[in-house]
Amino acid sequence: EDFLRKWPLEMLSFPKPVIGALHGAAVGVGVTMTLPFDFRVAAEGARFALPFVKLGILPGLGSTHLLPRLIGAANASDLVLTARVILADEAASMGLVNRVVAKGQALEGARELAERLAGLPNRALQLCKQATDLSFDTDETDAVKQTLALSDEAFQTQDVAERVRAFFAKEKPKFRHQ
Repeated sequence: EDFLRKWPLEMLSFPKPVIGALHGAAVGVGVTMTLPFDFRVAAEGARFALPFVKLGILPGLGSTHLLPRLIGAANASDLVLTARVILADEAASMGLVNRVVAKGQALEGARELAERLAGLPNRALQLCKQATDLSFDTDETDAVKQTLALSDEAFQTQDVAERVRAFFAKEKPKFRHQ
């Protein structure tokens, strides 16, 4: 029980992008535990449902807060109140999943995404994730001020200097994640 209560907060505060690979059926907690992820890659034909209302209970893991932020209030109400099953393509059109890949390729699709992200400067990823999260947790003026401070921090990294050097040298940058 402690693990499940801590899960969404740990995932939301994790400094690096979190990726989930979804195939088959993601029902109930199988959906709610992925809501704090940054990316959800689903295989074609994957099924999603939040059947909690049929059991007389509310969706857990903070999902009644996270789901509307992710897919909008109307879509969240639709899924939570009707408990209907949706397929990967509809989940993608709602924003519940980021990418749909061929059946049986969810893990491979997640790995490809992870490799792409691993090739980017770590500190920039962390700062971008922080800045994006500000749009939900902070009023507009404070979010802009904090984002500008994060941007200033990014410009001070060695990876930015490397990117500029590589651009002018017409070379691929060699990020040191500093």
